[in-house]
Amino acid sequence: MVSSKQKRVWKYVEEGSLLKLKSYLRKHRDLDVNFSQGKRQRSPLHLACCLGDDAVLRLLLKHGTDVLQKDHKGDTALHTAANRALKHGKTAYDDLVVPLQKSCPEAMTAPNNAGVTPQDLLNWMKRKETT
Repeated sequence: MVSSKQKRVWKYVEEGSLLKLKSYLRKHRDLDVNFSQGKRQRSPLHLACCLGDDAVLRLLLKHGTDVLQKDHKGDTALHTAANRALKHGKTAYDDLVVPLQKSCPEAMTAPNNAGVTPQDLLNWMKRKETT
């Protein structure tokens, strides 16, 4: 069950309200940011990646978010970041994939329910750039 405090974290991530999120997390240091909600069972980190919000992503990483947490398809936030990089190119890669990869290198080889890893997605991106 998602608490009202966690719902507020979700709202701030959704709005891209970095400063509100930062002060809220400072006030509630014991708050678990590793929750998921909605029919897709996404975490705040998934949401930050979907929105391409690298500042919120870095803040969540600082607060101990679990990079290996999976959604209903078995995707980690790194899958989401890699997919965004496939669509939006190098900036999305530098802003989203790089910090996630640094914080949790083993997430690169975490397969989703279809057996696809973030590394596979990024390999497709490299192939796309060379053609």
